[in-house]
Amino acid sequence: MLASEITWERFANIHENPTKEFERLCWHLFKHYYAHNESIPHSNPNNPGIEIDPVLSRDSKTRISFQSKWFEKMDYGQVRHSAKMAVKYYSGKVDKIYLFSNKDVTVTSVAYTDILNLLKEAGIELEPVTNLTILQMAENHPGIAELYFGTFVPDDDWFKEKLNRSIAILDKRYNPLFNVDNTTELMLSLFSSGNKAIKYINNKKILAIEEIATISRYSNIPIKKKAVGIISSLPDVSDETIVNALSWSSILKDELSDDIKQLEDKLLKLRDEFEHFEENNGNQKKETQSSSQFLSREKKNEIYRQILEVERLMAIPELLSLNKNEQQAILSKIMLMTGEAGIGKSHSIALIASESMESGTPVLLLLGQQYISDEDIFKQVMTNLGVHADFVTLLDVLDAFGDRLQKKIVIYIDALNESRNKEVWRQGLPKIVNEIQKRNNLKLLVSCRDGYQSTVLSDEIESLIHRGDILHVIHFGFSDNTLEAASDFMNHYGIPFTPVAALEVEASNPLFLSLLCETYSGSYPTIDEVFERLIEKADKETRTALGISSDINLAGRLVKDFCMKILDSGFAHSIPLEDLLAMRFWDTYGLSNSKVEYFHLLKSTGLFMDIPINGEEYVCFSYDRFRELACAKYLLGSCDSKDNAYQVMKDQILCITDGKVCNRNNIELFIACCAEYAKKYHEECISIIDDLSDDGKDWFSEKNEILSRYYKSFDWRDGRDYTWVSFYDVIKKYGAPIEDILSLFVRHSASPNHPLNADRLHSILIRQKLAERDGQWTIFVNGLNSEDRMLQLIEYIQSGREYQFRSTDESRLLLILLTWTLSSSNRIVRDKASKAMIEILRTNFNHCKYLIGLYQGCDDPYVLQRLYGIILGACIKRNKAYKEEYSLLAKEVYQLIFNRDDVYPDILLRDYARMIIERWLFEYPGSEHEIDVNKITPPYPAIEFPQIAPPVEASYDSEPGLHLIQMSMTPDKANVGIGMYGDFGRYVFQSRVEDFIGADIEQCYNYAIDFIKNKLGYEEKTLGFYDTHECRSASRSENKKLERIGKKYEWIAYFNILARLSDKYSIESYEYGQSASYEGPWNPMIRDFDPTLNVHFFGSTNDPVFDKAEMCSGFIDSTDMTIEELSQWAVIEPECIQKHGNALKVKDNHGTPWIYLMHRTDYENEIYHSQYKTGFSEGGQCLWIDSYACVVEKKNAAAFLQILQQANF
Repeated sequence: MLASEITWERFANIHENPTKEFERLCWHLFKHYYAHNESIPHSNPNNPGIEIDPVLSRDSKTRISFQSKWFEKMDYGQVRHSAKMAVKYYSGKVDKIYLFSNKDVTVTSVAYTDILNLLKEAGIELEPVTNLTILQMAENHPGIAELYFGTFVPDDDWFKEKLNRSIAILDKRYNPLFNVDNTTELMLSLFSSGNKAIKYINNKKILAIEEIATISRYSNIPIKKKAVGIISSLPDVSDETIVNALSWSSILKDELSDDIKQLEDKLLKLRDEFEHFEENNGNQKKETQSSSQFLSREKKNEIYRQILEVERLMAIPELLSLNKNEQQAILSKIMLMTGEAGIGKSHSIALIASESMESGTPVLLLLGQQYISDEDIFKQVMTNLGVHADFVTLLDVLDAFGDRLQKKIVIYIDALNESRNKEVWRQGLPKIVNEIQKRNNLKLLVSCRDGYQSTVLSDEIESLIHRGDILHVIHFGFSDNTLEAASDFMNHYGIPFTPVAALEVEASNPLFLSLLCETYSGSYPTIDEVFERLIEKADKETRTALGISSDINLAGRLVKDFCMKILDSGFAHSIPLEDLLAMRFWDTYGLSNSKVEYFHLLKSTGLFMDIPINGEEYVCFSYDRFRELACAKYLLGSCDSKDNAYQVMKDQILCITDGKVCNRNNIELFIACCAEYAKKYHEECISIIDDLSDDGKDWFSEKNEILSRYYKSFDWRDGRDYTWVSFYDVIKKYGAPIEDILSLFVRHSASPNHPLNADRLHSILIRQKLAERDGQWTIFVNGLNSEDRMLQLIEYIQSGREYQFRSTDESRLLLILLTWTLSSSNRIVRDKASKAMIEILRTNFNHCKYLIGLYQGCDDPYVLQRLYGIILGACIKRNKAYKEEYSLLAKEVYQLIFNRDDVYPDILLRDYARMIIERWLFEYPGSEHEIDVNKITPPYPAIEFPQIAPPVEASYDSEPGLHLIQMSMTPDKANVGIGMYGDFGRYVFQSRVEDFIGADIEQCYNYAIDFIKNKLGYEEKTLGFYDTHECRSASRSENKKLERIGKKYEWIAYFNILARLSDKYSIESYEYGQSASYEGPWNPMIRDFDPTLNVHFFGSTNDPVFDKAEMCSGFIDSTDMTIEELSQWAVIEPECIQKHGNALKVKDNHGTPWIYLMHRTDYENEIYHSQYKTGFSEGGQCLWIDSYACVVEKKNAAAFLQILQQANF
């Protein structure tokens, strides 16, 4: 900008409020010329006498501020008034004030001298910065000069107008109402200091404090309290201070350095003690092992626990750290985002840009599709923005604007690949990057579709990416949150989200999901139907846009001719745009003059897309499977018979010659043709591969490669086009990996009338023996992970998210599938599936009786036991009475379980069944006459234990699975089992068996092993390898809930044995030396699952919050007290007990008074510690106070109080 253009006359002419803008100009100049580099001048409204709170000077020696005075004519009275205010409010707080004025000051005038003396008496110096000096200062900063004196002066409205225009052009690519969290958008938000990033970072403090609370929760460790205090004192970050989060971890580490050093010393001692600890000889005979030797093992476990806790304490600073990618996103000035077509890049950019704008941070969103000329990219940008300046000036102004706001302004350039001439980016992007890197308040984010990098990115840019100077982020769409994305997407379009959609619909690609939603018409379409509907939609929209009145489906005709070109090119992925525009189609249908416009309209519907290959534009279908389906339909549509079609597929598509496939690139086309063949002729044609010479024994053979893709096609093929028989015949003939087939059953399980739905799966599984089923289905379920649809669906339903069933058949089918997941030895999967089933059954209660009947013949007690528990949960939580259904269910349970000579021998199944009936009797009194209540009440008719000889020890070499079972179930008794006791055998099995007076643990062990091997039929060949290898990779410390399938059999035997014992033996009473009849699995405590509760429905944001109890006084502070002193202390009533009555009356966070009806207060001594400064003590001091309310009539109150006073609690 020319010096002659920087004048006060120009300033006054271009600003509506020159006084306000002059103050902003002065703030800018004060910051750049006088304030300390790390100071951020902060202006409070109506600062008396000065414009900003005092800050340090550049040399850090003086406290400075400034006054801003815009005058039409110099007015010393205003200056004097401000000086008086400064003296009144800032005397002693500011040392020097800079007086900025557009008019010159006469420093020798009486008025000005009086002002100087007034300030001098208060110890404040005044330095004038006026007129030409200010203009010269502005001239030295081009950005400041342009922002205040230039022709281009942006404001918030300008930024909003440009953003809204770009978003309007994006059209369907961006939907502001659709927002599914994904990893990429978090990275973008971190880069742009957006709201998502701010919430994510500040939440780290909350999560850290919660995590610290879980460390050594029973030990009083000072570092925990200290760390929580430090974390709580850290100020939340904002978009202006987000970079401060990068130092949180180091701040915490520095503050805790002494504590961490002590922990390091403690850790060394513990590790040394652990390594040199002499563990008991595990092979030593039990009869020679003393209790002290067993105690030594417990001691070693305690040392190991302390090691883990110390390591967690030392890692506390890491709780606040950001990973490397997150740090780079915050610090980087340039980011490149790439991803597949349709993955959601444009949507993510527009979403983050809009959020930034709404939060007050200006952004600039440029779209690659707008740059269609060969002109220099700098000129094109300025032309599209309508700014009459050069590009460098634009950046100067934006940088100064960001500086004024103390924010980073991000320039987004979306879809470089969509510019007509990609070379403009190869030439221009390095220049843009270079200019951005020179400026402190600007960032640049560009996006590009995969495959275009070499076309739009120069070697220089590639080098910057490789060096890490440009952060490269890949957008993966919704792959990390598929089910949530599908649900939100469908809800946005008003489409019901059902389990069928969750399992069947391909949802990881947002483009396809969008196409599906836009073509939805009452039912979930197959991929083939999506394609057909998309063609119809594209044809209608393009004919309407161009005013074409013909009824001919022009889009459909173009697709057909396009397929001819694709096939003529050897089933190419794409063809040159030039070839497409040269097709006879355009002349045939009179579109020669509008073919470019017509094709661009088709692209906007999502039917086609363009891609670059060697600098040339090529065209392909937007979704690659559309190409396969369209070409298959064209090819088979050209055949006059199925024999002809069969021959075309064999000779032309695969081109099988001398027993080998010559056209390997056509395998996917062949698979699509198989689907089209079955649709057209209602039979399979995979037998074509019989002409291949390989025998299929080599897994990587051509035959197996084709078969693998063929089986995969049943993921998307229409279930109406084949039958179970035809599918099974193929499997029977060629074989198939069991996991592939089971995946197909899961995918189609909830689809009524589908040949591979849950009805078919059930008919297969119910006929298998337990071990055979576990060796296939259970191992398959155990192997699922969080990315698998079925587990996502289970999590979705059990967490209370909304979903719909379009029919009772859908809910019935899904329940069948989920019931079979109860066979899993993954306890987390089993429990979550159980909770999900309860949520379904509570609103579909009529399925309860059906499920019990359906699974009555199931030979897996693990499934049956949990199914009855689930039915109980549904009975408790059902959403309406279902009186008739409940009555029929209760009677059915009574007949199946209790009205027989031998009650099903599973202690938990009996309990669940009993409570189903008791709940019914409770809700509908008078129903007792319909059953014999005595029959549902334990103990039940005893089933004698058969006398079983001690089992032969299984060899780990020949029977490893059974060997592990025997080791695990071995109790702590001499001559029982093998080797040392197993944890399950001692702490679970033996512990509960010995609750029954007279029970023989040896006989129970012998029976259990025999029951597992001969009754349940544990098979080494199907389960042994899995239990000893595939299921044992996780260490105990990882707290994985995936158990051996053999462990599942141990649980089954355990529940079976306890049922038999409860029928015959009394149990130890709570009163010492007494016995009692078994009444239920609450004594002894056996229950392991509560079907009536779901943690996702606990609590509410409206729940009252109460203050925690104050710390109790009266604890012992000395470790040297005698027994007599301790006894004396024990009978003294501490202050907290004396005042406990007042603690029962409380007010919540809204001031509402409450009284506790039941209350427990835990007090822990925060002063007492052991000799270890880290807090690991052999003991501690805790005080518990329990209070219970008793509601009595007033007339009985005195008598009741007297009883209480005489009671000895």
